[in-house]
Amino acid sequence: MSLITGDYRCKMDAKGRLILPATLLRQFPDGNNAVVLKRSVYEKCLELYPKNVWDEKMKSLNGINTQERENIDFIRLFFSGAHTLEIDSNNRILIPKMLQEHAQLDKDIILKSLGGFLEMWNPENETQKIQQLTPDEIAALASRVMSKQKNNI
Repeated sequence: MSLITGDYRCKMDAKGRLILPATLLRQFPDGNNAVVLKRSVYEKCLELYPKNVWDEKMKSLNGINTQERENIDFIRLFFSGAHTLEIDSNNRILIPKMLQEHAQLDKDIILKSLGGFLEMWNPENETQKIQQLTPDEIAALASRVMSKQKNNI
């Protein structure tokens, strides 16, 4: 699986095309000219997966029992709005209008790495999300999350 590092400030043109930065694309596996873009289940943002990472995620989700209602409800939410997009020769993707509306995307966009994938944010929404937690809340969150890890950083 590819691990992606960095935050990227990008611009979307009037047709909904976004140029993916070369420094980002160099982190994708060679020959990977497709991505999957979908709504976030949790936030007013989008999730951008290199195709190989998406394929691995699909393998794990494929093992979920779809005869259980809560499983199928989650899968339905997870796949909502998913689109496979080709990266064109100018390193652009075309963001579908329904996804632009969901994430309230306009001209300016922030791509934020979450390891194997990126979140795509409206800068104002991303700032609000980051500023909603106090330093003490961040410390408590870090303690809870990192205590679940085998190797704390």
